[in-house]
Amino acid sequence: MRGFIGASFKQAASDDFFYAYRGHKSESYEILPSILRTPQGIMQERRVFQELLATSSNEFQEDSNAFQRLVRAQHYGLPTRLLDITLNPLVALYFATDLLDNKEMSASLSPHGQVLAFKIPWGGVKYSDSDAVSCISNLAYMSAEERREIRKLGSLSKAQFNAQPVVDRLHQFIRAEKPGFRAEVEPTEIQNTFFVNPKDSNNRVIAQAGKFLLYGERVNYNHILKDFSVTSFKISSSAKLVIREELDKLSINGRTLFPEVESAAKYIRAKFL
Repeated sequence: MRGFIGASFKQAASDDFFYAYRGHKSESYEILPSILRTPQGIMQERRVFQELLATSSNEFQEDSNAFQRLVRAQHYGLPTRLLDITLNPLVALYFATDLLDNKEMSASLSPHGQVLAFKIPWGGVKYSDSDAVSCISNLAYMSAEERREIRKLGSLSKAQFNAQPVVDRLHQFIRAEKPGFRAEVEPTEIQNTFFVNPKDSNNRVIAQAGKFLLYGERVNYNHILKDFSVTSFKISSSAKLVIREELDKLSINGRTLFPEVESAAKYIRAKFL
């Protein structure tokens, strides 16, 4: 763990950029949010999102826009187009030291963990009320066919793009949360992936120093490695348990990172029983 901490400190921030981190329990994992990892997820994004909103509407009453609803849905375990990242490298290391379950082992995933460091330019930081965030977040209300059609329109000029019926439908969703929104969506902006600094809306986000990458519409996402100058740290499977014990001494554990009562009970049971 000391080697990882030393390497993290060498990645000093500056006036132009800073670093955010993500931990994978297997280095085989792609840098993709859960809803985009399978064809079924891509096809069913709208359905699963709206089903949760319909069946648990009271839980989302405080959320004023689509991005905040996506954050809450992700908090409850629903796959979304958000990728959890953190400003704390030790939090990322905690997730990278998780062990594979039997299903993952049978799928021949690498047992070695991985921490990814994303280089984030300060000028590229978005917030939950930004127009670009609204444009991409509201894609979750659109069908797979509509999103596919929007991707095909990416080569049009801004005026031509915004004049298309399917884009006007996106405008309607955005205006539901931003009545003054002007129909001037940049075609390429829909395809981008943004670092978003969310409101501290729940204790888990606060405890994990949580931030998000919000994924736009692309055929593939190889641009992530280039756009964010991603650096990878390999975490040996044989060191995972030792690192978890060391992190526990630094109060980086299941109780502190997941402050819900159920998580605290799970942590205490594992530690003492």
